[in-house]
Amino acid sequence: MRKYYICRITKKRLIKKELKKKISWIFGSLIGALIGITLAQLLPINISGGGKFSEEELAKAKIEMNKSLPMQIDEMTRADSASFNGEILNYYYTISLSKDKIDVDVLDQNLSSSILQNIKNASELEVFKDRNVTFTYIYRDINSELCYTYEVTADMYNN
Repeated sequence: MRKYYICRITKKRLIKKELKKKISWIFGSLIGALIGITLAQLLPINISGGGKFSEEELAKAKIEMNKSLPMQIDEMTRADSASFNGEILNYYYTISLSKDKIDVDVLDQNLSSSILQNIKNASELEVFKDRNVTFTYIYRDINSELCYTYEVTADMYNN
């Protein structure tokens, strides 16, 4: 009886620890998505302008987006850099695990819908959405191996 009780306690602790890791992972991933929106707010781009972004706007955007990066989002996620070519806005992140320890399906389930909803609802991204910019979130593992990419196109955020 005592052995069974100790085993149950140990199992509960392991389950709690795993749950805590998952919650931290999900929270960090959501924060990662939100940092992208925060970076977009810092862009010195004329909101009333239409058409393509000028070379000057692109150069300023690159400098502004990367001023505060890299930035540790949580214990598992670091925002490394951002790039923008006028049509695609890329956000680059590092996850502090090796690729073999990352459950990409869980990551996708938790990130894809939250990123899309954040983009749809973020009024500060209108300057990009009005120009049909694609948002790409690129996650690499601790060894710089690509482990997850999520792309949000104009068709996705306009529906």
